[in-house]
Amino acid sequence: MAHGRKPIYRQEYHDAWAWSLAIRGCTDMEIAEAMGVSRKTISEWKYTVVEGQRVLSSFGESLANGKEAVDSQVEQALFKRACGYTVTEREQYTEDGKRKVRLRDRHIPPETRAAEAWLYNRQHDRWKSPRSVAINFNNTEVENSVDFNVVVLPPGSDCMLKEAEKEEIEGE
Repeated sequence: MAHGRKPIYRQEYHDAWAWSLAIRGCTDMEIAEAMGVSRKTISEWKYTVVEGQRVLSSFGESLANGKEAVDSQVEQALFKRACGYTVTEREQYTEDGKRKVRLRDRHIPPETRAAEAWLYNRQHDRWKSPRSVAINFNNTEVENSVDFNVVVLPPGSDCMLKEAEKEEIEGE
């Protein structure tokens, strides 16, 4: 694309192309690269102004529909992994010199990480990652850490921690 030239948007061409890229999981940046335009151009093409209101254009709707379709497939797969599911497998074997096929159900157990991801995204307030908080009543400081424990430090504990650290260093 030449600098300074505004890319030409053709609805009959770009909308279908945007949908086909979005349904493959492409990001807006990847779509922009495929179309030979900037990320800013993709953002501009997503919206139009109707009666003074900024609304999704047909291009924006095509992108949203493509992304929603693929997101829905991933959501369904994640849900299945979170809850567990059963698959029917075909097993071929030979009996009395004849090839036979037997169908077997196999249970795929739930996956903890999938359940955590599902709950974290669907009920974020109830399932956000646990964090510990250390409160020092001397200076009313609050420290966040990645630990899973809650530690409440009584007045004067700041000195106790420093003494413990000194003992560790001296003992080395």
